[in-house]
Amino acid sequence: MTKYVGKIQTDIDGGRNYFTFNPFIRANYRTDIPWQKALNLEAGLTIPKSSEDSAVTVTNFWIHALLEHTFTQSFRMHAGLGVFFTYTAMDGEIQTLGNGMSTQQFYTPEDYQTAVNNIVILGGDYLFNKTYFVNGQLSVFNIEDGDERAFSYALSLNYTFGNK
Repeated sequence: MTKYVGKIQTDIDGGRNYFTFNPFIRANYRTDIPWQKALNLEAGLTIPKSSEDSAVTVTNFWIHALLEHTFTQSFRMHAGLGVFFTYTAMDGEIQTLGNGMSTQQFYTPEDYQTAVNNIVILGGDYLFNKTYFVNGQLSVFNIEDGDERAFSYALSLNYTFGNK
């Protein structure tokens, strides 16, 4: 998963995050609904990791409700809405950071914060068989605000329990 593509500075030279390895686990419940569609309820969790700032640990949790349409035996697409939680933990240590041509010490609060975003999700699955498939998803954060709008994407290999 890469969150907020191109919005996060990754190094002192101004590099941005276009690909970030952030492993996650998720569970889906898929059920058929009328009009030859399926409802896919999904919950996921990223593995906690230090962000670009080593004093900060970030964990994400999400819940999605997706409508799904199967085009062929090996391809289906989905779209829907979700809620994305970002849990941030800070260590309370002093950090020395660049401040123009010099450095300055800054204090990180010893605190926990949670941010909540409503998101729009578009994605698709390529099914190898009834058990394994590859999933790709694009999530849009702050869709109503052009300045704050951000995109995230995820690519995953999935295993299906049951017969769907």
